[in-house]
Amino acid sequence: MLASPAAWLTSICSVIFDIDVGQRLEDVYPPESLDSEDGANIAMHSFPDSLSFELQSKTAVRDSTFFFRIPQQSHLRGAASHASFLYGCVFCRQRQDERLRRGGEQKSVVVLSGHPYISVLEPLTRYAGMMFFNNGPAALQTVFEEVALWPHPDSGSRLIVNIGGLARPFQVPDHEALPLGAMEETEEELQLQPWQDTPHGWLVSKGAAEAERLQGLFNEADIYTPLRTALDRLWTLWEHAVLAEPLLVIAPSPGECSAAVAALTALITPLPYSCDFRPYFSIHDSEFQAMAESQLPEEENDLPTLIGITNVFFIKALSSWPNILSVGHQATAGNGLLEAGRPASASRLQRLNPGNALKAVRRRAAGAQILISEHVPGLWATYKPLLSPDTALLKSLLDVDKAESPAQAKRFAETNSEMLREHFYDMTAALLVPFAPYCQPALPGEAAELAAEPGPLPIFDPATFLETLPLHNVPRALHKRLGSQEKVAHFYQRFVASRNFKIWMVRQQAAAVAWQERAWQRAQLEHGIQATRPAHDMPEVQLVGLFLEVEQQLANAEQSADSGDMPLGPTGLARRASSNFQMIVRLQRRLQEVWAAMPTDLQEALLRAAGSSKRQQHGIRSWVSQLGHIVRHALDVFPTPRVDRQGWDHGFTMNVRQFGR
Repeated sequence: MLASPAAWLTSICSVIFDIDVGQRLEDVYPPESLDSEDGANIAMHSFPDSLSFELQSKTAVRDSTFFFRIPQQSHLRGAASHASFLYGCVFCRQRQDERLRRGGEQKSVVVLSGHPYISVLEPLTRYAGMMFFNNGPAALQTVFEEVALWPHPDSGSRLIVNIGGLARPFQVPDHEALPLGAMEETEEELQLQPWQDTPHGWLVSKGAAEAERLQGLFNEADIYTPLRTALDRLWTLWEHAVLAEPLLVIAPSPGECSAAVAALTALITPLPYSCDFRPYFSIHDSEFQAMAESQLPEEENDLPTLIGITNVFFIKALSSWPNILSVGHQATAGNGLLEAGRPASASRLQRLNPGNALKAVRRRAAGAQILISEHVPGLWATYKPLLSPDTALLKSLLDVDKAESPAQAKRFAETNSEMLREHFYDMTAALLVPFAPYCQPALPGEAAELAAEPGPLPIFDPATFLETLPLHNVPRALHKRLGSQEKVAHFYQRFVASRNFKIWMVRQQAAAVAWQERAWQRAQLEHGIQATRPAHDMPEVQLVGLFLEVEQQLANAEQSADSGDMPLGPTGLARRASSNFQMIVRLQRRLQEVWAAMPTDLQEALLRAAGSSKRQQHGIRSWVSQLGHIVRHALDVFPTPRVDRQGWDHGFTMNVRQFGR
């Protein structure tokens, strides 16, 4: 099924660095799709920082790509997002031309989305950038309309998308493994997220096979290359990410810092990174002032917890930040300027040089402040790590420096990334195993059991959990890295207090409860048992989930009827005593009951969303016409005094005429 462009993109825009007024939006498609407040924020993030190396290049033309994540300051028209954040992929061109004022020009093309599909949006942005600089602003509309031909990005699906005539595979992340995004959401709102509509929301994988692992945030990101200079610190960085410890990531360029932040959040899949993170943080961010006033990220202030920067001014301004990671290298280029490159290999004589040894001592004494004068890879942290590195894994990584060609070096890096991804996925999954009893739904049993409500999930109490932790089976993959039961207990004490865990536990239990209710309702329908919980007592989101669930069951039954297995119409109605037909009628009546229990605004919203739902395959009008026809026949055969047939049918049809166009 084809997607509307909004399923992938919010808009595409071009941004120019105006030497008189600074960064400003130049062209936007669709027109007026960005509010002025969001447009200004996007413009501020669309160029390398003034103190980063990329603006020091003397080459005639320099292209660079990176991405940022910013909160939606105001409503974005037409956005179809699971979160209140925008992801912007940037293609920036810096051109030196002595004929221009100040001898040069900076322009960027930015592809904006409400979804973190960076691995496919980044090549799309490069294509859009090339099209824009070759063909002008009309290219923005051309690219946007090409995206309209892409298939719909259903959760966990594997797609082939067309970018400039080239087919590119893309693995859509599983929505349950993505962060919620909006920091202001309450616990009650978290329980009503649409991602609950999955039968394995409480699991760390969709099945036993490796191929069925949950695909999380930045699931196709390169983990090895951005963090190559910190490989022996990856286990400490995994702790930082899992516990949502404040971390400042500095790199020579926006591309390197945004890639490093993506790699760090990808390390902890299948646990979503639920705190605010900014792959490329600008001094113009509204949160910067609060952070410069020595405020650290907390649940109360919702400041970003993980940020990527290139401007060394942040080292001074955010001196209170407890953890700073420096990645990437700057090597002297032929023109005498500093450029990002692969790590320079020092000879043994250089390492033994007394002058170099003295410099190393001074660097350690200066701490992260050394970054103000020179870029040095390292980790400066007040956090005391508990995990030990897996030296066997580090030794098994391929040596990219020994690659015989760039293509082989890329293959080596991809192999290393997959090895690291698998290792840390297993560690994170092991971390979550002891919480399985609190998130396991009750399966429907015999008919006698279905007459009662399913039992509630166990209540999670952190103190009780920590007291009984020795009784839980902590998998060896995690226990081996921690080394002792004391460290295991200490780490879990930190983890259950973290925001990542609190949001994850709420989501898992909400998913389990929602799945449990649907499973019991389905079983009750199959056994002809009256549902114990009337539709009018259900929360609105559960009503929507139940409506779609029953609708799908009814569609499957109708398909069987169309094939001749269960004929409908006058002849078929005469066979109402058959069990199959009784199932159809029960589904029809249940669907009617659920619809009647919905408030008018919810009915209208459901009908508006029909254009992008699975019902689009056979059209909302035919769906409503068929449903109304079936319900009328069902009421003739099995009348029910609880529902006003005329009022329901008339209201349903009127809503469709008004909102189903």
